[in-house]
Amino acid sequence: MRNKFKALLWDNDGVLVDTETIFMKASINAFNTFGIVLSKHQWIDLFLVKGLRTSQIAKAFGLDDHSAKELIALRDAEYVGELDKNVLLRPHIAECLTALPENIINVMVTGSSRLMVTTMHRSTGILDTFTHIITAEDYCLPKPAPDAYIEALGRIKLPRAFCLAIEDSPKGVKAATCAGLSCVALMTDLTCDLNFSSPSLTVSDPMEILEMIYG
Repeated sequence: MRNKFKALLWDNDGVLVDTETIFMKASINAFNTFGIVLSKHQWIDLFLVKGLRTSQIAKAFGLDDHSAKELIALRDAEYVGELDKNVLLRPHIAECLTALPENIINVMVTGSSRLMVTTMHRSTGILDTFTHIITAEDYCLPKPAPDAYIEALGRIKLPRAFCLAIEDSPKGVKAATCAGLSCVALMTDLTCDLNFSSPSLTVSDPMEILEMIYG
């Protein structure tokens, strides 16, 4: 059976690994330290929908550059501490990756740093699945800008029509579609109620992606 797509471009946090909730809690705790009450719904809107950086949000709440850097350091310390524990793969990710055709090119396209990726995947056993891993160091503007996906496309040198992006947030979907890619939105507990305006399809289980590969 001939594959419809030749490359899958996977977001990491929230798609491959269950880290978005950990990052959210660390972020909210850091803002609380500076007297800023950030609710779960605010965090989802600012980070997952609008794609704002922590420094931008901190300054919008009136913090100066020095305080914003301290806030980020606090968040990162808690976040990395949690990542040093056992980070779990999202349900059925391992099964999906194993069931993919051997000639499929898998690329990770993440907003996390290379160090964070290495830390969170210390025990997942899936990093060797990816031909390329695009991290925050590899491009200029974060999602929802298309830079990360444009970098990925430059690495794999395939026409966009043969590539499928898998995302879990509106900012990620926008990044992929702005890069000219078809995109699947994989629903999570944090994003299932959000408005996805432009994905090719929304799915609740990564195994459904296999149907698209052979579609």
